[in-house]
Amino acid sequence: MFGMFIYFGCHAKHEQINESPSPDDAYLKKTDELYDKYLNGDRNQAKQSLEDLINITETAKLTPFGHANMLFRVYSRLYAFEKRTGNQKLADAAFVKVRYWLLQQHKSIGQSDSQAAKEVEQYTPEQCLAEVDEWDKAHHNGVPPGYLAH
Repeated sequence: MFGMFIYFGCHAKHEQINESPSPDDAYLKKTDELYDKYLNGDRNQAKQSLEDLINITETAKLTPFGHANMLFRVYSRLYAFEKRTGNQKLADAAFVKVRYWLLQQHKSIGQSDSQAAKEVEQYTPEQCLAEVDEWDKAHHNGVPPGYLAH
């Protein structure tokens, strides 16, 4: 579920979705397992699952959009995690990567450097937190991830 949602994303052009390579079943299964651990685990499990998602995605065979979109979303969750667990310096570092992968995502759909940079410039930490909340609640029966309750 998470892997397919991330792979296809919400802003991809039809032609780019159909380009190879597509993620293999093992990658999709692993992303779903790790996302489940993030949603249902304690703080340690949630952080480890995000780090593992980053590691497996960095080497996954995805389209440029799929790769950028997946890392944008995982780093967005890492930003929210660090922010909400009181690690502001780590949150700030994660947000730099959020913005980088957002830039790559926009460039992968054919936007010029200036168009993509404008999108990134307008993207705020508050928007990031709101999107993470929306994504996570949509995949967790309307409730936030478990690490917030532990």
